[in-house]
This record gives sequence, structure tokens and C-alpha cells, in this order.
Amino acid sequence: MIDITPMTFPIIVLANFRTGSSALAIHLARKYDLVCYSEPFHNENLGLFDQHKINFISTSINGNNRFVVKFMPSQISGFNNYEQMLNQPGFKIRLNRTNKIEQIVSLYVAEKRDKFFKLHDEEKEKYTLKIDKTFLYRMSNVILRNDFLLRTLPYSYDLDLTYEDLGFIENTDHVLSDQPENIEEIREEVRRILQLKWEYIEKNLNKKRERDCSLPLS
Repeated sequence: MIDITPMTFPIIVLANFRTGSSALAIHLARKYDLVCYSEPFHNENLGLFDQHKINFISTSINGNNRFVVKFMPSQISGFNNYEQMLNQPGFKIRLNRTNKIEQIVSLYVAEKRDKFFKLHDEEKEKYTLKIDKTFLYRMSNVILRNDFLLRTLPYSYDLDLTYEDLGFIENTDHVLSDQPENIEEIREEVRRILQLKWEYIEKNLNKKRERDCSLPLS
């Protein structure tokens, strides 16, 4: 596990989905005796104020900085104070994942099962998942959209990390989730989808132009 030593608080983890951000936030909260807030404004019902959100709002308004919060760039909006927090003092971590295939597959599996983490005392599960191409397209777009926002949002960060940097995260109840038995089929479908990225479309069009230009005139 990489050693993270914040110089100030709160700790703000701006992360893409399926990057180990929840486990990292819990680890940091336990290590530095902080309150942990995980996507407090995640719920789609804007009028729903559950206790988690209420506690976060109270902490923010009262000026208490002894907390860690993690959220995704696509969740920043006028309905929360995320933008304000990112412009204020704090220890900011940007977290993403290098392996896009595994990241998209992980999000697809989590969303399809409605199960986003596994705890160490849970039994191993065997299961398969039907491949839903439309939903895979949507999950791929979610990941790539947050990639874009992480690259381009005008904030400075104290630490840039990837999922691959984290290694084994200590002091957390989270463990790696069980993968479906047909995981290779899902990975292969994601590989096909990623071939639709613009960089590949452009490359293929250029190759076609080169071939057409090299054809002898009739």
C-alpha cells in the first residue's frame, strides 16, 4: 500500500468509478481518525436527504475539516458543494485506473448485480452475467466521460494515483469482488467497444485513404 501523508485536511478524493476509491477513503479515515463520506450527493433523488448527506452538509457548514470525502467528477454540480471544496484548502487526490477494459468490466458487473463491493467475511460466489451490449456501451461512456473530466477540470492535486498504484489497501474490510465465470466474454466485448474510440476510427479512415490513393488509375 502506497504511503499517503496529507499536509492538511479535509482529504478530497476525486476519482473515476471502480478505482478502489471507497477502500482508499476508508483506509485514510481510519489511519487519521477522520469521518468518511462516500459520494454524499450520489442519490438521484435530489429531494432525498438521508442521514449520510445530512451529516456531510452539517460538517461542511460547521467548518469541520476532519473528514475524507470521495466523489466522481461527473457528480459535480450546482446541487452540491464539490466545486467549492475543490477550490478551497485541502489535500486533494486524483484517482483513476490504467486498465480501461478491467475498469469498464468492473463497473458493468457491479451495476448489473447492484453490488459494488465485497467484505472480507462474505462467501465466494459463482455466477454468470448475460452480456447486455447496450448497457456495456453506457458503462464504457461513463468511464471515458469521467476520464475526460479528470484530465480537464481546472484543479490542482496534491497526489495523482491510479488503482494500480494502490496495491493491497490495509485497514479496510473491502476485498476484491468475485468475478463472473464468463468474465473473458465480457472483456472481449469491451475490447470491441473500445475499438469504436475516435482515435481508432481516425486511424482506420487514414489507412483506407492511403490504400485508395495507392490504387492504380484505370
